Amino acid sequence: MNAKKKIVVSYENLTGGVLDAIKKKYPYGYSNHVIRVTLPNKGFFHAITVDTQDVTYLVKVKVKLDKTDKLDEELFSSNEDKTIDDQEDTDAKDVSKDE
Repeated sequence: MNAKKKIVVSYENLTGGVLDAIKKKYPYGYSNHVIRVTLPNKGFFHAITVDTQDVTYLVKVKVKLDKTDKLDEELFSSNEDKTIDDQEDTDAKDVSKDE
């Protein structure tokens, strides 16, 4: 029994048969199946795996990482980041303006 060949390839360089295998294995997308591969020189890349009859592919994919700074700014820039005392002071000022 022969072992399958193992090949590392970029997504951009895939052939139609391998693309079809990816679509079959990941019909709803592969974003939840991406792995991080660490190289001996401390570098890394992200990849997914897919098998054909003769070959196991490690397919390099590009990953867009969320920027937490922007996310934090959007999440915590509202009144929710104020303390309860700060909100009470603001509410009291608003009431006095109405009178």
